[in-house]
Amino acid sequence: TAALYQRLSEYFVDDKKRLTDTFVQSITYLLVVAVPIAFGISVLARPIILTLYKEEFLPSVVPLMILIMSLLFSFISFPIGAMLNACNRQKTQTAIVGITLAVNIILNLILIPRYGATGAAIAAGVGNMLLALVGYSRIPAVTPLPHGRIVSIIARLILSGATMSAVVWYVSVRVHFGFAILAGAVTYMAMLVLVRIVNRKELQSTYEKSFARHA
Repeated sequence: TAALYQRLSEYFVDDKKRLTDTFVQSITYLLVVAVPIAFGISVLARPIILTLYKEEFLPSVVPLMILIMSLLFSFISFPIGAMLNACNRQKTQTAIVGITLAVNIILNLILIPRYGATGAAIAAGVGNMLLALVGYSRIPAVTPLPHGRIVSIIARLILSGATMSAVVWYVSVRVHFGFAILAGAVTYMAMLVLVRIVNRKELQSTYEKSFARHA
């Protein structure tokens, strides 16, 4: 986010098209990271809890699933906040954070007495969702957004995550979930190429940069 902020500030002054493109790319690449974490841990929540803790911690499975899925909104709220702050919309971003905080406190007061940790997880999830969606709704006041392109990217990433989840679940019920993680990683990378989120040239470039860094 720190690196992104500098570029967004520069493009806001000099190049609105690059501003929009950089924002869309930042959301894309953050979701590329967030989707397998959220979907994968959600599917494997039960075996993860049973491996790390004991059976008395099984009630934490549902809160974990809720919190980890809200990670999707948490990740994209970072570039959204950076965008607003970099484009002289600091007051807007502060107001959104304040509203989210108020809603989170109210939901905690309502849900925790009734649902315990699950209620707290729901409140946190709603807060993350609100922070991302309301912030996103204010971006068009700064620069036009290609909503169709963004929806297409998100849909393809969700398809990739859902396919990965199906493979992870199928493998995990038959062998140790460690093998399911490996199978999920391979499936997810294949899906990213198949749905054209990442192309072969980008993969090759990433590999070459990584190799050069470690050489």
